[in-house]
Amino acid sequence: MPWLRPEASLVLLLWILGLLAAQLLLMMLVGAWLQVRHDRLNRMRIACHQKWETDIVSYLYGADREALPFGTLGTEERRLFIPFLLRVLGTLAGSEGKAVRELYHRMDLHRGLERRLGSRRPKIRALAALEVGSFQVEAHFGRLLELLQDPAPHVGHAAARGLGNTQRAEYFGPLMQWVLDQEVFQQERLLWILESLGAEFMRWLEARMDGEPESDLRERMIYALLAASTRRVVEPSRLIAMLEVPDLEVIAAAIKALGSLGNPEALPFVMPATRHPSWVIRAQAAKAVGTLAGPGGVPCLLELICDPVFEVRRNAALALSHLGPAGIEALRFLSEDPGADLFAQDLAIERLQWIRPVGGA
Repeated sequence: MPWLRPEASLVLLLWILGLLAAQLLLMMLVGAWLQVRHDRLNRMRIACHQKWETDIVSYLYGADREALPFGTLGTEERRLFIPFLLRVLGTLAGSEGKAVRELYHRMDLHRGLERRLGSRRPKIRALAALEVGSFQVEAHFGRLLELLQDPAPHVGHAAARGLGNTQRAEYFGPLMQWVLDQEVFQQERLLWILESLGAEFMRWLEARMDGEPESDLRERMIYALLAASTRRVVEPSRLIAMLEVPDLEVIAAAIKALGSLGNPEALPFVMPATRHPSWVIRAQAAKAVGTLAGPGGVPCLLELICDPVFEVRRNAALALSHLGPAGIEALRFLSEDPGADLFAQDLAIERLQWIRPVGGA
């Protein structure tokens, strides 16, 4: 057949090579165009930010806030200006933060927000969710509740941040449930979102625990962890009651909170934890005793620094080093005692090496 002749095969091969070369050329042209576009956007971003940084200072601290120094923004400039305002707002509070929110609304930057909240691109949805909460766009608060369950995790996180920024009591429950639905290892990392709800959230959580004595143990653990980080607890009785809960994570969180609050009256309730079968509890108790007992806790800490578990020994050594002269003297005695536990002696020497330069200064 004629198409099987060498001449025909050569022509077919040349056509294939030509198509491949054309495809390669097209890819090179597209790549070059994307690179040029990326460079142009970067230059535009740098130029805009340099101008806006000066303009925002003039707007916030100038004599007249009625004048808008930013002019009319184009479509691409609006896409850059909203993240710029979000970063500025993250560094401000009080009247300056209020002025930035007013600027957002005065410039009608919320136009198209509904479309952006429903965008197919997760990055756009996440940025829109932050806009709603940060700039207090009340019309879309309910939309954030839907985005909490977004299939893209970072969109759900952005919606949670947005709801946290509202500090509204009606969102306390959904946000608490959202945190509880996350993986256990992430829950403590997400506590800052609950902290952003303010002191009223702690009061709400206390009322919830008092009204439901058999409430979810995870809620009690989160309450204790929040108490440790925010110190917004006036009455430690709820934390002391958690020491009797049959859950190691709850007990450890309660001890951490009691140590953070620093109320010496809690010491008698924490002391039994220094002999708890679980090393996790003993490790937290070592930290708490150093805070609650002061120099009077040295004997107990000298026992804990000989614990068979390294984490307990380490925490006891740290607690001793933070007790001032009494703790330092105990570490020095331990480091020079020939009959001391070798592991404890090594930790004592290590802590002394850390604090000696400070003491010498």
